Amino acid sequence: MINIGDWKSGKFRPDNLQDYIEQLDLYATAALIQFGGQIPDIQVIPQLHYVDAACHTRRSAAPQLRTYTMADLPRLKKEWSPDEGRC
Repeated sequence: MINIGDWKSGKFRPDNLQDYIEQLDLYATAALIQFGGQIPDIQVIPQLHYVDAACHTRRSAAPQLRTYTMADLPRLKKEWSPDEGRC
């Protein structure tokens, strides 16, 4: 299991959540590419941490947050490829 923390200043704002989820997708993509071949049953769990609020998001507060596995990698690669994705 790989935990990734994205530390944010300010407080949690639900209207920014979709942008943050895209960032977490990118972090998960990098972790799966980097470590997926070494850890067969890898799980990548990114979380948002808000410094000013002294808290982090939980899946109950932001159900869109997820755990990523190697099964997600083809979709993530396609989304983040320069030819087809957000780049």
